[in-house]
Amino acid sequence: MRVLEAAYRTVHESAGGAAAVADGIGVGKQVLVNKVNPNNNSHHLGLEEAVKLMEFTGDIQILHALAQEFSGIFVPLPGSPLITDNAVITDISEMSVKFGRLVQEVVEDAKDGEITGTELNRIEGEAMRLRTTLETLLSHVRAMYEKSPSAKQTRTA
Repeated sequence: MRVLEAAYRTVHESAGGAAAVADGIGVGKQVLVNKVNPNNNSHHLGLEEAVKLMEFTGDIQILHALAQEFSGIFVPLPGSPLITDNAVITDISEMSVKFGRLVQEVVEDAKDGEITGTELNRIEGEAMRLRTTLETLLSHVRAMYEKSPSAKQTRTA
């Protein structure tokens, strides 16, 4: 997904729609709609506005799209510094669910032998959610390792 598409979706898929988002970030509704319109060349969404947009909506798909455009991924840091075995099990469970959603999306969208732009966006979204969950799992496993006696032995050796 492209960054402007992500910005468009962030505004238009948010609760309350474009009017609520515009009001929440202090921009006129039509101005915001124009700024996130991928076909509009006269209005542009600035970086500070993009940050406000993500903060207000809680939707960070713009970051995911930006990372993807540079062949990378954006992974939010886990919220809790206390990593437990239970967190890892939860991560694996979440990853399994998200993998299932990705497979289901691909199978459903590929049934007719072609993939539309909308279908590609949905598949990419599911794949990004799976990658994010995988990176969270790895982060939790690394944190568990750092707390383990074997990590301490490796550092002193």
